[in-house]
Amino acid sequence: MNTAINPFRQLYVGESVGPDEFVHLFSPVLVANSLALFQPGNVVVKGFTGAGKSMLLNLLSPEIRLAYFESNQEYPIPQQFSKFIGAGINLQTSGVSHFGNRIISSDNSLNESPIYFGDFLNYYVVADVLNSIRKLSGNSEISKQIGIDLTPAKTEVFVRKLIGSNCWFDALKAITTFEELFEALSNRIATYKKFLNINLMELPDEIVKTKTIIGEPISVTAIMLKEAGILEKDVQIFVRIDQYEELTWLGAKNGLGEAYKKMIHKLLGNRDSAVSYRIGTRHFAWSEEKTMFGTTAPLEKKRNYLEFHLEDEMRRKENARTWTFPKLAEDVFRRRIATTGFSYSEKKDLLKYVFGRTKTPSETSLIYFAGNKKNKAVDVEKEWPLRWKNFLVKIAQDDPFEARLAEAWSRQRGKEGIMHEIPKENFPWLKVYWKKERTEQALMQLASRNQQQMHWSGKEDILALSGGNILAFLSLCQCIWDVWLRDNRFETSVSNKIPSIHEAIQSIGIIEASTDWYSELAVDERGGRYRKNFITLLGTYFFKTLMEDRAMSNPGHNGFSVDLTDLTNSSFASFLKECSDYGDLYDSAHTSKLKDKKKRWKFYLNPMLSPYFKIPYVHTKEPIYISIERLAHWLHEAGVPISEAVPKLITMSKSKTAKSKTTSPNQTNLKFDF
Repeated sequence: MNTAINPFRQLYVGESVGPDEFVHLFSPVLVANSLALFQPGNVVVKGFTGAGKSMLLNLLSPEIRLAYFESNQEYPIPQQFSKFIGAGINLQTSGVSHFGNRIISSDNSLNESPIYFGDFLNYYVVADVLNSIRKLSGNSEISKQIGIDLTPAKTEVFVRKLIGSNCWFDALKAITTFEELFEALSNRIATYKKFLNINLMELPDEIVKTKTIIGEPISVTAIMLKEAGILEKDVQIFVRIDQYEELTWLGAKNGLGEAYKKMIHKLLGNRDSAVSYRIGTRHFAWSEEKTMFGTTAPLEKKRNYLEFHLEDEMRRKENARTWTFPKLAEDVFRRRIATTGFSYSEKKDLLKYVFGRTKTPSETSLIYFAGNKKNKAVDVEKEWPLRWKNFLVKIAQDDPFEARLAEAWSRQRGKEGIMHEIPKENFPWLKVYWKKERTEQALMQLASRNQQQMHWSGKEDILALSGGNILAFLSLCQCIWDVWLRDNRFETSVSNKIPSIHEAIQSIGIIEASTDWYSELAVDERGGRYRKNFITLLGTYFFKTLMEDRAMSNPGHNGFSVDLTDLTNSSFASFLKECSDYGDLYDSAHTSKLKDKKKRWKFYLNPMLSPYFKIPYVHTKEPIYISIERLAHWLHEAGVPISEAVPKLITMSKSKTAKSKTTSPNQTNLKFDF
């Protein structure tokens, strides 16, 4: 075994691995939460990069199904949902990107190109449906399970019925055999690619005069396959259309991409019972308002399709027992480790064996103040009573964390930030909720007081920082493993025993992963530069706000909340939604804790960014309540393009800021200027 191998070197596996490797790397945990994908009806699968959309959709492909059979591995899809034919198109790898090369139109308008796009998609999908049946029929057991009978007599009936349909506009009238049909479909696809790559100056007349209506040939093919007896009546046909977001960038300058999206919408809007579509997309590409090509009719959620949010299934809920992500992460971790030859017994919790548990706050504070530096944990003013300062220093010798809590409590209770009476027992700063709400803020301030990096390690930290995203989890594991390999590069003895990685190495790796995540914020994508500027402003602001709050009166201020009505009526809602759609911000609705009980919307940074900005990822208290004017001011400072009406809001914000500035940095209760 080569111990220098990082099991997590390859982060993406959706389209980059072969069927055999897919079988070993794919975690069936995803399937249990995604059963809607394997039942009739159109489904839009939304998720961030690396969330697992493509891997789920690839389960529908015949190559993956055959690979499970040949590997003698159980197919992850439950038997009651496995009677289907899966086919489709990946908009990134199929050649669709070439449709951005040129406008296909006699008058150079945008009206015809989408129709040609629809024709290309029809031919591509029908060819893939037939190819899937042909592949699966080669395995007698799978063919029997599904209900496939590709005998010559039935294929002859099928071809005769199919070419007789007027959906092809006579394009296939000369076809007589199944092989000729498949060849004709493939040739049409190849001709499109030649033309789009400017290897043909004009499309042949046979294509120009026989453009099909999007979806019709696919539906007719599904019906004819059953009428001819090639497929049993209850076999489902699932057509996956993956990487839908590619259409966002396709022909962005001339609007072609949006027109092509409307063609996809038309597929879903047909509500075709013969075929069920599966659209894989990143959040930003699937807009709220969707219309179908050639009409102003909207595409309606729940009526035309269902939405499945992969992150919603994986993010932690209030009830930790229902949190699926730890189980997924454990399974993915085991599968990656197994590919490199490390030996380990069937440990119940391999993640905890390798990374250990996350240290308690008291243990973490002792890391920050190793040696004889514990007195630095206490930072009070000169005028504080000596006996109170001595009391705090004494606590710090055993537990710097508790000393910081005691200091903060005294700042809140003392009129001038000074505590005069020392409690004898049942210290109030150790009450469960008061302590819990201030734990992370206390630790970040303690690290700063001794000029230390914040410490991150252990299974709990790694899962929480992943934020329910498997790509983030793998990125953390990759960087931690890289640091471990660097630390052991001079080791001469070779062992195949799986390591238990020291917490100091983990912390370095986690900070590196977070820094990489920040540096790779998509500045080259639409609006990416503005989003990164805004995220940088927020991270810096949260750090400063939490660090300067010495009384820890507002420990939840690592996020912000805006009145929902004000936000909806502003010009900022679309930008904040874009930040959430790209995964830079995590957002959700909540109700104000103020007397007005208004509906509000709260936003937090992606937890993967917490180590980079040195702020807590835990959200135990209410975020900062800001006005729409304050939000306008932030956006202006970040350089985000805003409407002409906004300068008035910014002026109002500055006026409020000037009136609410604090007069002393040592005030017990800090006031925030919004």
